[in-house]
Amino acid sequence: MKRTSRKPSTLSESVQQHLNAYALAASAAGVGMLALAQPSEARIIYTHTHVKVAPQSRYGIDLDHNGTPDVYLRRSEFYATIYLFASADPNLGNGVATTPSNSQVWAAAIFPGARIGPARRFAAASRYPSMAWGFYSTWERWKGPWANGGKGVKNHYLGIKFTSGGKFHYGWARVTVTIDNPKINEFSSVVLTGYAYETVPNKPIIAGRTKGPDVITLEPGSLGALAAGVSRLRTIQK
Repeated sequence: MKRTSRKPSTLSESVQQHLNAYALAASAAGVGMLALAQPSEARIIYTHTHVKVAPQSRYGIDLDHNGTPDVYLRRSEFYATIYLFASADPNLGNGVATTPSNSQVWAAAIFPGARIGPARRFAAASRYPSMAWGFYSTWERWKGPWANGGKGVKNHYLGIKFTSGGKFHYGWARVTVTIDNPKINEFSSVVLTGYAYETVPNKPIIAGRTKGPDVITLEPGSLGALAAGVSRLRTIQK
């Protein structure tokens, strides 16, 4: 049977440097890193993290680690109403997956295993894609898919479309929104626990997929330690 060739995907320079440092340090430690033996063959770059988004603040998610956030999670408050937004830079063509609505553009709370790709609708910051609202009212206190009627959501996924290397890529961010008391318009916590993107342009990605031969996991802490180890190793070699 004739084996079809697979076109190598292109990683951002920053990610490629991280992977090279990871592999070098692991090799120096005598660890077999089979998953990193051919970093150019990687298809999904997954970054494990644990970040709490504080009230009245925003957090930028840099999926491809090129130094520029591709999407932001933002918490704000205005006239006793709290908001959770997902915003992207419309000048770059970035956006987040949305759900159909006649009155408001909502950022979709995607379930694990769902496909994120060209078939979905995406909106940028100019359309103010909201994730959740909490407000004082005699008939309703919560709106939005991430509020879930005041129940919150655990490990749901924000679908992301962004540009990297001049081409569109698809990714996701895993977020948990906790609301301890639905009678009070407050988010108990908003936590980002990981994000990933597909290195092949215009190829869909599966929400929550973090395992497999085509997945490389980046641990920010361990990468820093390994990079430091590589630096020390090079100093010794000199």
